Amino acid sequence: MNNIDLLYYENRLWASGIKRIAGIDEAGRGPLAGPVVAAAVILDQQSVPEDVNDSKKLTPATRDILFEIIKDKSLDYSVGIVWQEEIDKSDILRATHLAMRKAIGSLKQKPEHLLVDGRRFPDNIFEQTAIISGDSLSASIASASIIAKVTRDRIMLQISKIYPEYEFEKHKGYGTAAHIGQIKQFGPSPVHRHSFKRVKGIKSKVNLDEPKQLGRHGEKLACLELIKEGYEILEQNYWAGSREYELDIVVKKDNTIVFVEVKSKYHQGFGEPEQWVGEKKQSQISKAAQNYIVEKNPNGEEYRFDVIAIKFLKDNYRMKHIEDAFRI
Repeated sequence: MNNIDLLYYENRLWASGIKRIAGIDEAGRGPLAGPVVAAAVILDQQSVPEDVNDSKKLTPATRDILFEIIKDKSLDYSVGIVWQEEIDKSDILRATHLAMRKAIGSLKQKPEHLLVDGRRFPDNIFEQTAIISGDSLSASIASASIIAKVTRDRIMLQISKIYPEYEFEKHKGYGTAAHIGQIKQFGPSPVHRHSFKRVKGIKSKVNLDEPKQLGRHGEKLACLELIKEGYEILEQNYWAGSREYELDIVVKKDNTIVFVEVKSKYHQGFGEPEQWVGEKKQSQISKAAQNYIVEKNPNGEEYRFDVIAIKFLKDNYRMKHIEDAFRI
């Protein structure tokens, strides 16, 4: 379908004097794991990207190319992300609407009209047109579908580094036969939607009374939190030299490389977890970081040492992310 077909709704609105038209779409309502992601895109009437279409009809390589073109050519775009915890607290429909609100609310330019894929968006703040199969009928919605899909797929690729046993890089959290088998074999991870039928009632196989499992579980939860905060996971459990010193997590955000030490606590014991990173441990982390910088030569202008402290409770946990926790 060409751009003339895809601009039917936009052209009518542009002709009426409405210029800021936001296409709204989401990705990730159906999967058993990961967030739901919504996107809002306001196209430039004078520079509509060519070849946009429903993201599901495009190859991953084409989506990646169009993702960059849409970001570059649009008047404005934004995403809204709602994670599995919120999905489990409410339901997927409410979570999807929340993601849409976040996407619309993050736009720098206030839209005059919304073009929404599917049914009407429940909020009546803006004039809107709901279009069934809108991602195949509107360039604005198709662009939003591409932004949402690529954003979510990249999140799931990051998560696959934390939980490789589920092969999220292949199915992106959808309920394939292989994924359902992995949930049964390994138990659900914290990123799974525990309220969904295929996951509900299946117990986690993590034993917090086993120190190694406690530590690894905490590090994975810390990685998830860092992804939510917009960091890119570069390394997990990096051993320096002859395995003398270890870095729990190495992440990057903007131009800053961050070395993260994770401390987890389950039973009552002496002190807070973050207090366990004393001078000796700080020195070991520093040596490992220096080794990492020499070996990997990461493209970072600044470096920082963070600590993430996790206290596990009976049915939950509390996490504290301490940025710039110490300096060497």
